[in-house]
Amino acid sequence: MQLSIVVLRREPDPDPDPDPERRAWLSGRGRLTHAVSVGSMTGESPVVHDGGVAISSAITARGRETQRRLLDAAEEVFAEHGYHRASVTRIVERAGVAQGTFYIYFRSKQQIFEHLVGDLGTRMREAMSKGVASGGGDRFSAERRGFAAFFQFAADHPALYRVIREAEFVAPDAMHRHYEKTVEAYARALSSAMDIGEVEPCNPTVLAWSLLAVGQLIGMRWVVWDRRAAIPDDIFEQCMAMVDRLLGQRGGRGSQVTASVGPVDITTV
Repeated sequence: MQLSIVVLRREPDPDPDPDPERRAWLSGRGRLTHAVSVGSMTGESPVVHDGGVAISSAITARGRETQRRLLDAAEEVFAEHGYHRASVTRIVERAGVAQGTFYIYFRSKQQIFEHLVGDLGTRMREAMSKGVASGGGDRFSAERRGFAAFFQFAADHPALYRVIREAEFVAPDAMHRHYEKTVEAYARALSSAMDIGEVEPCNPTVLAWSLLAVGQLIGMRWVVWDRRAAIPDDIFEQCMAMVDRLLGQRGGRGSQVTASVGPVDITTV
């Protein structure tokens, strides 16, 4: 059995560690001056952080599995307790790993929260992209599949809303990246649809933000608040009627969709 050693020399910190749980953990272990990796024993190739910067990003398959377990646990803990009541201790207990293992992959609760914002956003966009690509038709048909995929993701991952809302105050840069990445890809797709006459010409970025707002608020009200496993069919069709109007009525399609669900009255939906 081979033991691999990774030595990380540290200068004395001019300021105290910003994460009290990490500070307490390090203090209990005699304030480490180097990190010992047992990667060859556990099958993990960890990421060692110094000041929040990843020194090595090479992670084995087992290491990725451990990181995934930590992120999944963090998703549940932040959803249940919110950022301020969540703790590294709660996360590692939920993940079933030692507290020292957490600090191999993340420097603090703040860092795993920021990573989770990006992780949830990436998985959400992947789910929507798969939904859009799962069939043919025009842009409106693609929007139906994309919205359906988003609502299902929100039902499967209720932490999405709470994490993103808290990120506005806890990790605003991460929140901005989440929305900017989502809108950037969305606007490109809408612009392409405008070029072939499937969407009324307008500013694609403004339209992307508008459609995002529709999906976000409808999902919050009829999926997250009601704790549903899926959005109700009638609400989904009402939502699609509004989406159709935002895209612009092309070839009579908009009037046909509106007629199929009846007039939209936001006071009674």
